[in-house]
Amino acid sequence: NPDSTMEVKDGKLYIHVPAGNNDLIPGTELAPTLTMKNPSSGDYSLTILYTGPTAFFAAAGILIYQNINGQIQLLYGMSGGENVWLMGIVNWAIPAVKDKDGNIRGAGWGNHLFTGALGAHEKVYLKMVKSGDEYTSYYRLDDAEEWEQWLSAEFQLQDPEIGFIVKNWNGGAKLTAEFDFFQIETETFDVRVQNSLPERWGTIKSRPF
Repeated sequence: NPDSTMEVKDGKLYIHVPAGNNDLIPGTELAPTLTMKNPSSGDYSLTILYTGPTAFFAAAGILIYQNINGQIQLLYGMSGGENVWLMGIVNWAIPAVKDKDGNIRGAGWGNHLFTGALGAHEKVYLKMVKSGDEYTSYYRLDDAEEWEQWLSAEFQLQDPEIGFIVKNWNGGAKLTAEFDFFQIETETFDVRVQNSLPERWGTIKSRPF
């Protein structure tokens, strides 16, 4: 969406999304994203801290993106309550997802992708861990010390980029998403940056996407 903008201010990344239907699914490619090349071809862990706010029919989180038909989104937002959910698309299908015990929770689009209502939180940590073709999602709320494992699924993606996404739908309200932590860990590459983006993204000024 050409009306979306982003800026870095006081060490935080802000992504501004206009009201409307700014999603990133086949047929709608308007959600603003900020991604980078994955520095490793192997396994990795990607963690972000999202500090809101979240409007109704809006969400923000991690994006792992090959193309519109090959992507994963791990999101926190409002969709019938504050939830975390994992969704991904490969070859026009949403793969089956497993719970932390390895049981199939469901396939396709549906309520099985969502946690129960988590309530509003000032800080939401989201993490994706890649092991081969399997991606496992985690979340941590406010100052909790332990990660909550959510869903995992297999996605065969070729050299996807990794980063952030902010989206709204169903005529969702104008939204400003705020991020202040981004971390990638691999066996060969480790970036730990608090309160700023990795320097590899350079200086980012407010500009249209």
